[in-house]
Amino acid sequence: MNKIHVYATLPDSVVCKKALVEHTQPAVFAELALNLRLYPWQEEVLVWYENPGRRMMGALVTPNGAGKSSSVVAALALWWVSNHRRGRVVITTKDAKQLDQQLLPALERHRGAFTDWKWVTSPYAEITTTSGSKIVAFTTNDAGRAEGWHKEDNVEGPLLIIVDEAKSVEDRIFQAIDRCTFNALLYVSSPGLMQGPFFHAFTRDKALFQTRTVSLEECPHIPRERTESMIAKYGREHPLTRSSVYGEFMNQDAASAFVCALSDVQRALRATPAPRSRDRSAFCDFAAGGDENVLAIRHGAQVQIAAAWRDVNTHASVNRFALEFKKAGLAPHEIFADEGGLGRPMVDSLWAAGWEINRVNFGSRPFEPIYENRGAEMWHETAASLHRGELFLPDDDLLVAQLTTRKCKVTSLGKLGLESKADLMQRGGKSPDRADAVCGAWACRALLAHVQRDEAAEREEWGDAMPGMDAGA
Repeated sequence: MNKIHVYATLPDSVVCKKALVEHTQPAVFAELALNLRLYPWQEEVLVWYENPGRRMMGALVTPNGAGKSSSVVAALALWWVSNHRRGRVVITTKDAKQLDQQLLPALERHRGAFTDWKWVTSPYAEITTTSGSKIVAFTTNDAGRAEGWHKEDNVEGPLLIIVDEAKSVEDRIFQAIDRCTFNALLYVSSPGLMQGPFFHAFTRDKALFQTRTVSLEECPHIPRERTESMIAKYGREHPLTRSSVYGEFMNQDAASAFVCALSDVQRALRATPAPRSRDRSAFCDFAAGGDENVLAIRHGAQVQIAAAWRDVNTHASVNRFALEFKKAGLAPHEIFADEGGLGRPMVDSLWAAGWEINRVNFGSRPFEPIYENRGAEMWHETAASLHRGELFLPDDDLLVAQLTTRKCKVTSLGKLGLESKADLMQRGGKSPDRADAVCGAWACRALLAHVQRDEAAEREEWGDAMPGMDAGA
């Protein structure tokens, strides 16, 4: 059916409209019944599934935010149960957050168009139509829950199985699905590593699958600034750019390169030091025993190791940090510290002594979801700044060694992370205490409200003629 013809002849009657879309192709259904405006790649994928009598297996890989759940998974599932009596759609994913925050809201968004259906979303997700068709969505690590699904008939009771965020689903779940008798199968996900059944659908098993790789450049709703910023920050060939912008799978060998390139670090050492700036931040990396306590301070684009020492007595180290803060003239709002593990009681002690510094946890959630955690985000952001020549480093052999010997890693979920300290030391490396402090000082910034208060205080002291400004400006 030609969509332009449909639009030209579509009756105004809601009843006529519903009757029409119940017997049309999935792409037309998405636009007429669900009021979606499809991109060409979304329409292309939906067209694969127009004929349930023909066994269809498809795989779609897109960067996060492209619209795969809202415009492909939801539209295909709702069309399937609208157009097939006793049709079944089974949607499974490993991640409960993906189910609760992406899939179910994408389906619920269209609830008003199907008021005579039964919608159950707790404690499980199940949608049942008046003709007995059903959508079932769940998360599972149990292969037994993923098997045992079978079609009734190609015309009445056909079965569609959708594996969402397929890159993170375990092999045994795919094996259980292979034992089902389905009419159609769709793997959909953002890209991960070059391994597993989802990746194999695009490579080894490509003869069995229809496949589509989507880049953010095919998604007009994504601001160009986002893609341009990613390319500018990491370079076009960086594995993170290839994955986050172009939807490509990551090569584990490439992802396991060192986080900071030696050439970038050497350039930062040779560069003319930047003038000291009152735009500053400091970072504490705590230790006990053989590792170092480190205080790094950033002045504008220049980072220095202000102090580094070993002490098994954590109480003495807390006092030393307080002394170093005073020597450097730091205010509490300018200071950040890793409170993971041993760091928490040391930060608590500093607070008790009147130093209410900012708490950071390397293992906490990152600001950008492309990273595994906040610690990985700090390291990779610092490495990107080094690559762009924005950061100047002190001539410190230990710091150089620590920055240039830690490797990247990519998680099974496609997040960019860091080699663990245990793995690093097993390779003969040392605990990267100075590097952690430098990355923290570079990545953390003093809170804007405090900076504004400092500026207000300076105006009070200097009047309108603040240093570096024209009088009356």
